[in-house]
Amino acid sequence: MKLTGKDVPPLITLFYVAVGAALFLSGFLLRWLIADSELLSTLQSVTGVVLLVLAGLLILFSLSSYSGRSHRAREAGWPAKKHRWKMGKKTEHYLSEITTIFYVWRIEDKPLFPIWISGNIETLLGYSPKEIKDFSWWEKNIHPEDRERVLAIFAELLEKGALTINYRFYRKDGTWVWFQNSMKLIEEGTALAGSWSDITEIKQQEESLRRQTNKLEMLYDFSRRTRAVVKTSELMEILTEAMHHWFSLDNVLVALSSPERETCTIEAGSGLFDGMTGEIADDERCVLRDVIRENKPYLTEDYSAEPYRVFDDIKEHIGPLACVPFKSEEEDFQGVLLIARKKKELASPFSQSDVQFLSAIGELIGNTLRRIKLFESLHQEFRKTQALRNIDMAITGSLDLRVTFRVILDETAKQLDVDAAAILLMCPDLQTLKFEAWRGFKTAVPEGVILKSGEGYAGKAASERRTLQRSKEEAQDSESEEDRLMEKEDFADCIALPLVAKGQVQGVLEIFSSESFFDRSDEWRDFLETIAGQAAVAIDNAEMFHDMESSNRELIEAYDSTIAGWAHALDLRDKETEDHSRRVAEMTVNIARKMGMSQEDLVHVRRGALLHDIGKMGVPDTILLKPGQLTKKEWAIMHRHPIHALEMLSPIEYLRPAQDIPYCHHERWDGTGYPRGLKRETIPLAARIFAVVDVYDALTTDRPYRKAWDSEDALRHIRQEGGRHFDPQVVEMFFREVKR
Repeated sequence: MKLTGKDVPPLITLFYVAVGAALFLSGFLLRWLIADSELLSTLQSVTGVVLLVLAGLLILFSLSSYSGRSHRAREAGWPAKKHRWKMGKKTEHYLSEITTIFYVWRIEDKPLFPIWISGNIETLLGYSPKEIKDFSWWEKNIHPEDRERVLAIFAELLEKGALTINYRFYRKDGTWVWFQNSMKLIEEGTALAGSWSDITEIKQQEESLRRQTNKLEMLYDFSRRTRAVVKTSELMEILTEAMHHWFSLDNVLVALSSPERETCTIEAGSGLFDGMTGEIADDERCVLRDVIRENKPYLTEDYSAEPYRVFDDIKEHIGPLACVPFKSEEEDFQGVLLIARKKKELASPFSQSDVQFLSAIGELIGNTLRRIKLFESLHQEFRKTQALRNIDMAITGSLDLRVTFRVILDETAKQLDVDAAAILLMCPDLQTLKFEAWRGFKTAVPEGVILKSGEGYAGKAASERRTLQRSKEEAQDSESEEDRLMEKEDFADCIALPLVAKGQVQGVLEIFSSESFFDRSDEWRDFLETIAGQAAVAIDNAEMFHDMESSNRELIEAYDSTIAGWAHALDLRDKETEDHSRRVAEMTVNIARKMGMSQEDLVHVRRGALLHDIGKMGVPDTILLKPGQLTKKEWAIMHRHPIHALEMLSPIEYLRPAQDIPYCHHERWDGTGYPRGLKRETIPLAARIFAVVDVYDALTTDRPYRKAWDSEDALRHIRQEGGRHFDPQVVEMFFREVKR
């Protein structure tokens, strides 16, 4: 039996199938013949081992027979030196249908000699097998950028025995393809067999995938970096850096479209477009407008030759240009992203792939700009709210109009971006306006300037109760103080707003700027009106407070005059104690102040001291003015005058805090006083102080029933009564006051 390489694997498979079948049949036969399970198991194991050994011997014999025949065939069939193998036509036909070139080189020869190369090499590379004389053909056709690397790896072949390497290889027509070259030493290292597989399409797909991956990575990086951007300048910095990195250019422009898509406002620019921020493109032949209107990209290899009129001053310097439209997710922001290269011989044009990439970047820019605008809007609203809060705090926290006006003018200048501002107050009696507060004036100060109602645009704004705007040109032929002020300060525009609160003109707010106010937004003007309203409220509140304060002061003075009148009436009734109430009130207040009582409490102490004997209004004259000693019954009536005082004062809320002295000044420190018998600190401090002062003044004054005591005797009596009749601490403070 003759075996070939292709016969061996099927034969081995057949042996294993036969052994499996024999094992199955022998097992079935043994189970049918033998009933003993232990004997059956032993016989099955022995049978299996015998059959496996037999199969192994047969396989070994087959392989040995094949190896011998293969060696003899190789010795007989290996071509002689410098001799090529030849393949049959049928084999060559099959090989021509694939994109892999097979070859065998004899490496014993120097240089290497091609024993056999498949004929499809002529289809794939343009070379016929006969044109390939030696190995140098292979070396010189390796791409120069890959040659050194490939030859270095090829040098390792003798050590490794096999290798695979990818590289670029030139065709006969000068173009190149990507090869995957697999090589292996055969015939005991005397020959080299291998294949060249065309993997150009795979490499192109890999390169396309790599570019797409790079673009995705760049888009992700751009998105990540712009995620926290809150200023257009920050966005442009990142965008310019990205364009320089991706396209090796610095000329970038971003513009936003108006809602009706009639004009474009340049938001930012760099390179050739630097300094164009804020410019409005509204020409009919404008590339930016066309891109937005048609909503499709625009590409040109030489913009300087195009008919568009935008960028006229730099047009001659612009070569390749790409412009793509973009919009935010909510489509409330539309605009264009434009990049350009300077005009020069080697300026490469932009491709459709570049445009697609720019469109993706444009979408990110649109959403980022929308976020920036929203952030700026929110931040501006926050600043306005904070400004109004600051003004409110100034209004509620201070009734000094100078402080409030300073805050209002500072916030006006800061939030409305004006150069100067002033507040004029209206004098209703004289119908004049006076500059009361101002800021921002450098050469002229409006101090002391007074305008009549209807005079100048401030006076006119007040008299007509409407906002007026006046430009520098309108003020040139005027002789008013305001117009001279505008001329000296070189202001371009002025706005005057009447400050109206509760239907009354309180004054005028004026703002000045070196730029025109005509292009200011409606939101800006609304906020100006709001500040004017706050200023009017501040003036009205201050005036209302001053009026209330004046009325309250007059009322208090009237109350105090009434109390003094009552006290004087009491003194007149008791002729021998005339002016007694005033004297004891003054000394009581002095001692109370030194003992730490507050100013508010001292007011009530004084009123209570003046009215300490108000209860005697309920005591009959026969008892009050009796020249001799009083009877027990009369003393009982006299002792009720503190209760009469409480009954008279407690219904009057204004005098209720002053009733401690009239009600309690006859209480004693040891608790033996009247009307309630209070003791020690339970007696109000004001009453304890007054008790000492009242007794001293009574002892040193003539009474109907006795003569006045000597001052020294009276002081000695006060000292002796300390701790019994009087609070000891009050006594000490009294003596300090008397010595003073």
